[in-house]
Amino acid sequence: CKQGILGVAPHGVVSFNHALYMTDVCGFLSQHWPVDRRDLGASAIFMIPVYRDLLLWCGCVDASASNARAVLRSGRSIFVYPGGEAEQMRSRRGRYFAHWGSRKGFVKLAVEFGVPVIPSYAFGEADMYNTSSILLGFRMWVCSTFKV
Repeated sequence: CKQGILGVAPHGVVSFNHALYMTDVCGFLSQHWPVDRRDLGASAIFMIPVYRDLLLWCGCVDASASNARAVLRSGRSIFVYPGGEAEQMRSRRGRYFAHWGSRKGFVKLAVEFGVPVIPSYAFGEADMYNTSSILLGFRMWVCSTFKV
């Protein structure tokens, strides 16, 4: 397909698979899916000096609906982690599933623009680190409140 939405899970604690996707996985993506795309990132990460500049240099844009629409309107594809930080905090070693819940905006965009959703799962991402459930309720509230 010439344009699509690559939906990836799990987010993972450090999200090493995102770094691989963002840097073209040593040519894997351009060989198998040669499209111009932009990676979507949570608004909060674009408030961090230097890190923001690195992300922009790598082709990331803010994950707002208006930005995602603009990217699709330009003919580019998008790369998104629908589960975001909430998925990251819920990940557990040895458990392999996506925590997308009500986060279906990327599907609505696919329908609106008539592009396919290409699901992808990075096995092993959740096994790289142990996650803590300390203050999980509070951390999930922060994610929900600030929409990350």
